[in-house]
Amino acid sequence: MLKTMNSESSKTALDSLLGKASGFQLIDVDKIIEALMPFMIVMTILSVIATAAFILYLMQKMRVYKAIMETRDAVREMNEREKAKSSPTPKVAE
Repeated sequence: MLKTMNSESSKTALDSLLGKASGFQLIDVDKIIEALMPFMIVMTILSVIATAAFILYLMQKMRVYKAIMETRDAVREMNEREKAKSSPTPKVAE
């Protein structure tokens, strides 16, 4: 039957596995987190800036695509008008 360990005994067991009980600490998680904290903050800020820049890029790309489509439609309409003006009108035979 498995006994549930409370947090105190599980921490003690983990510390003994990591070598903390013998005075030698294999991994000091607090020091690692403390050393990496500025890096994590900078990377978070950079990722937010990159995400915002990417969203702005997509919005600009959509605007450009919409303008291209409107220009294409306008040119197509102008070409159709030119064809209608330049083509001879068929005369009705009497």
